[in-house]
Amino acid sequence: MLPRAYQTDFKAGLWAGLFEGLTVPFILVVARQLGAPVWQVALLASVPFYGNLLALFWASRQKHFASPLAFVAFATGVTRVLFLSMAWVTGPVAFVICACMARFLGRVHGPAPASASRDRHVPFAPRPPSFGRAAQKARTLAF
Repeated sequence: MLPRAYQTDFKAGLWAGLFEGLTVPFILVVARQLGAPVWQVALLASVPFYGNLLALFWASRQKHFASPLAFVAFATGVTRVLFLSMAWVTGPVAFVICACMARFLGRVHGPAPASASRDRHVPFAPRPPSFGRAAQKARTLAF
C-alpha cells in the first residue's frame, strides 16, 4: 500500500494536469476570438515557461513567508482571482494581460512543495521509496 501523502500528491497532480490541459486551449481560442494578434497568442502559450525560468527567484522569495503552505496559498489566491476576473474582460489586450499574469504567477509556488517535503523529512535521511515511485509514475503518464 502506498503512503497516504503519495496518494494525495498523485491525485492532485492528475487534477492539476487535467485543469491545465482543459484551460490552456480554451484560453488561446478565446483570445483569438476576441481579436488578439498571433504574437499575443504565442505569448499566452509561452508565459508559463517564463515563470518556470524564474524558479530560483521564486524560491528565494519564499523565505519571507512563515511557511511554504502560506506561500502556496498566497500565490494560488492571486492566480485564481486573476483567472476568475477574465470573465469580465471584453478586449483582447486586457484579456491577454490578465491571462498572462495569471499563468505567470501560477508558476510562483512551484518550488514550495519541494521545500515542504524537505522540511517534513529529517535532513540527510534517505528518501522514502514512494518518491522514486512518484517520479516513475509521472514519467510513465507523460508518455
